[in-house]
Amino acid sequence: MLPEPLWEYVMDDFDKGLDFKCCKCGQNNHVNIDENDLDFEYSKNAEREMGTEYVYSSYNYLICDNCKKENELEVMIYEYSVGAYNMHTIKVNGKEVK
Repeated sequence: MLPEPLWEYVMDDFDKGLDFKCCKCGQNNHVNIDENDLDFEYSKNAEREMGTEYVYSSYNYLICDNCKKENELEVMIYEYSVGAYNMHTIKVNGKEVK
């Protein structure tokens, strides 16, 4: 489960939706995403100089409007040190989109 304050950092990126290119047909797509579309799980941790870094991940599929192909959405949030937002990544089909 993702700590509540970390939600804000990711959801700011989704305020205007997400643009992605389909991995099958190349169509540009735009989707709206809200927090109900993202189910975060604790995925790993690592010991670092100032304590433990925690990583939370969410995986989902985005459907292409043109060919209906599933495109993989991956959102990772890094918490370091404990309780502090560090960074996040948003990828579709393994390519960073924001």
